[in-house]
Amino acid sequence: RLSFIKINNCFDSGLEIITPNGPIKVTNCTISKCLGRGLGLTIFNSDSTDPVTIGTENSKSFYNNPSTFPPEQHSLFPLPQPSSGHILFNSKLSNEFARSPLSEYPFKNEEILFGFIAMCSSEKVINVLDRVLVQFKYSSWLNGIHSCTKVFRSIIPGRRLAWRFLAVNLYYDPLVENFIQLYNGVNQTANQMITVITQDTLSMNENYLANKHYTFVTSPIHDEFSVYVHTSSVSDDKYGFIAEIISLPLSVGRKQQEMNRFIKHEIDTCEFHHNQEGGLRITSIGEFGPDIHLSNLRLEENGLVMLNLTGPSAIELYLTNSRNLVIQNSYIAKHSGDIINMVLLANQLTNGIQANLTNNVIVRNKLGSVLQAHGNHFNAIQVLRNYIAHNDCGYRTMIHINGVLSQPFANNFIYDNRADILLKCEGNENLNQYSIYQKNGFYNNQALNITKRTTIFCKNSKNIFRYNYFRNILNDYELVTGNQSIISVLPIQSGFQCPTSPYTSCPQGWKLRLEYDACICYRPDQIDAQYNWWGDTSSSSSSSSSSSSSLPTVSSLSNNQLLLMNSVKSTNITIHNENHNQITSQNFAQNRIYDHQDDLYLIKVNYANSYLSNSSTLGQGIYCPPNWDFYEFNCFYYFGAPMTHQEANDFCLSEVDGILATSQDRTDWLGKMLGEWQHNYDWINRYTWVTRAWVDSDAQFPTHCTVIRNGWLEPYPCNKKIGFFCQKISASKTLLKQNVYPVCLIGCKNEE
Repeated sequence: RLSFIKINNCFDSGLEIITPNGPIKVTNCTISKCLGRGLGLTIFNSDSTDPVTIGTENSKSFYNNPSTFPPEQHSLFPLPQPSSGHILFNSKLSNEFARSPLSEYPFKNEEILFGFIAMCSSEKVINVLDRVLVQFKYSSWLNGIHSCTKVFRSIIPGRRLAWRFLAVNLYYDPLVENFIQLYNGVNQTANQMITVITQDTLSMNENYLANKHYTFVTSPIHDEFSVYVHTSSVSDDKYGFIAEIISLPLSVGRKQQEMNRFIKHEIDTCEFHHNQEGGLRITSIGEFGPDIHLSNLRLEENGLVMLNLTGPSAIELYLTNSRNLVIQNSYIAKHSGDIINMVLLANQLTNGIQANLTNNVIVRNKLGSVLQAHGNHFNAIQVLRNYIAHNDCGYRTMIHINGVLSQPFANNFIYDNRADILLKCEGNENLNQYSIYQKNGFYNNQALNITKRTTIFCKNSKNIFRYNYFRNILNDYELVTGNQSIISVLPIQSGFQCPTSPYTSCPQGWKLRLEYDACICYRPDQIDAQYNWWGDTSSSSSSSSSSSSSLPTVSSLSNNQLLLMNSVKSTNITIHNENHNQITSQNFAQNRIYDHQDDLYLIKVNYANSYLSNSSTLGQGIYCPPNWDFYEFNCFYYFGAPMTHQEANDFCLSEVDGILATSQDRTDWLGKMLGEWQHNYDWINRYTWVTRAWVDSDAQFPTHCTVIRNGWLEPYPCNKKIGFFCQKISASKTLLKQNVYPVCLIGCKNEE
């Protein structure tokens, strides 16, 4: 546990934690003005949990047929074009990436790491009981060519040894060969060679799926192997490798790595300021990863601006097979570069990561995306009640959710941002689950995309958009869809016709179309975008009148006939107006969407039941910003970012043009709202609530400021950093005040 530590002006990172054996908790620390990042946490949890090394005996013929892995690419990247009749989807592609090593050496300025065996150290023979870690980093050109040899021997005779890369990046030099050779035993002869690893064997051929070798095991008769490394000199810090050597089987009673599933690493109530390489970087490699909890953080003015290019991420995450990821109640402002950049990978559904981003305030950042979430569909991300405003991403996508499922992306207020595309979502079409985007407010944002300036670009059909508020008048469209998915490519029959047999054509209901030299089978799925408000509609009232000759005169009708006629006429007008309004809202929504109706190759959008008025999404507070709560003619919003009382007051004045919420006659309601908006609003010893929020109150305390906790007011030190409520006067109340005129009834006495 690390607490109350202050680190300033470091040449490299402030804190670097590598492969801890137990849980890590960092609290109340301040790291600023470092040339590296603020904090780095790297976890290597493999230790023979790879199925390649613990599978059945039939799967262990490594010497004759070394284990191979798929190319290093995310499951969301475009798959190769198929031949005729070839199915595009391959279920193995998305699960195997979790076993791939890091593509770069993770520790830039560290040539020797404590707890690791340096590949070029003076020790030539290393005895292995269960597991050791080996590292090698390319050095500068002054050190010349490197040529190193190591022999690894099992302490217990008869145990085979396995080599697995955890991070690898070899340099390609046309003049000097860069390679790693593995041999059975100590004799480095051609007949004892296991493999040769070069940059070519680690790179992917674009024309076909090339095999990669990340794990190698000695032959059954060898309990030792040798490694020979030959490299040139490179000044770039990203080249090198980290590998683990394990003995098979492991010792009886050794702690299994499944226990890492119950380990939680926490970083709470910390501040990161003016660090050139960003605030946090957390990397976890292995089949069982720990939980990661990031809460109550402040990251301000990190990143390095250089030639208007994007900089390092404020929070960078690369997690494999973890269980939970939480980023909540954090304040990220004035950063140069990407804000949250995460890669979430899992090899099966039970190892999927459940990510939660809640009650964060992300404002006034530049030169990077706000959220980049990549991974495969075994992982899900929940994005709730985040305030994202005044960010200038340039020609970069602001929010990109790629491959992972959004369940849900809801109740976020996205206001006054500028980016190439505000929200881009894509993923695997061959899924039964959908990503859900609901009850979000997209207001006054600007898209800079050259082809189509759109708020949302949806690349696949497995998405649901409902109850959202769209009002971005600077954008041409609110929603643009991608191309329809090609399921299969079928050969053309004689006479330039597509096959009609049910066994060789598309499934029933799918589209089969002749395209140049092949018959293409398209997926017919639609994007569900019902019950959204797409902006202000302009409607004109029209009235129809009949000729006077066709209507009877009033004098010729009885009173009952006249009343019946007026009732029928009123009903017809009401029905006509409702139909007219519905048609108007549907036409307006169609103009704000670019889909299959505009281009036959694009995915179709179902935008039925579009709302005519914003009251359908805003409720009673039609004059409040989206996702603000309306109470007693005022608008309220809870910001979970940690701030002092004075900072909270200034934030409400400058950012939202409001004030710190006044608690008069609203204490019970504010306490109830705090319980709904703050998900970890829990108990201490079942008696005391722990969550507090700044409010403004008439109750004055001599040395403390006012907070609300569990429905009552109490004093709290003003310099503590907690969440707060902001309050804005509803426009309806202002209009009401403007329309009040003094009226003197008959009989009033003039005081003059």
